[in-house]
Amino acid sequence: MLSRLAVAGRVSLSIAVPAVALNLLIGVTLGLVAGYFGGRLDTVISALSDIQLAIPIMLLLIAIVSAIGPSILTLIVVIGVANWVGYARVARATAWSLREREFIWAPKTHGATHGWILRKHLVPNVVPALAVLVPFDLGVIVLLEAALSFLGLGIQAPTPSWGGMIEEGQTYLRDSPVITILPGLMLFMLVAGLQFMSQRLTGVQSQKAE
Repeated sequence: MLSRLAVAGRVSLSIAVPAVALNLLIGVTLGLVAGYFGGRLDTVISALSDIQLAIPIMLLLIAIVSAIGPSILTLIVVIGVANWVGYARVARATAWSLREREFIWAPKTHGATHGWILRKHLVPNVVPALAVLVPFDLGVIVLLEAALSFLGLGIQAPTPSWGGMIEEGQTYLRDSPVITILPGLMLFMLVAGLQFMSQRLTGVQSQKAE
């Protein structure tokens, strides 16, 4: 039981970490491009963000996974592609507020490329704000994976998953509730710890801003 709990935790993180990395790649790229260039690019990317937000992510995940079948790679790609809007909005707001600063336009007069400016000046400025979102997003993705596994659309047996273990334990809930309680407790502790980390990072950044 304990070994399955440990493996299930590792599996959850093996999905959450690369999914967040994909979220960051897509969201930061689109957000920086929208905020830095503005104009039609900003309009199009903002419209894509609004469309993405209009679709409940859980319903989107259920529809896609049901259509193509569950697997670890599928979960990583689908969650990574469907959950980038928060990062894009933070990156866009940062780029928009900084794009008229001297350290942004001065390199342009010396022939610096847009890619160089984005990489050297805007990305480092957006990292602190994104650092707050990452642990929060990890917790959200762990919950999404557990919910999908509970519904039979996530990690498939024999690979253990906290959501799958909770679903399996329902049969024995009256006689042996610990089978359901332990994976639920592990899930709660991991997500709560990640949320606490996000709040602590927010507090640290607020103190630095003061």
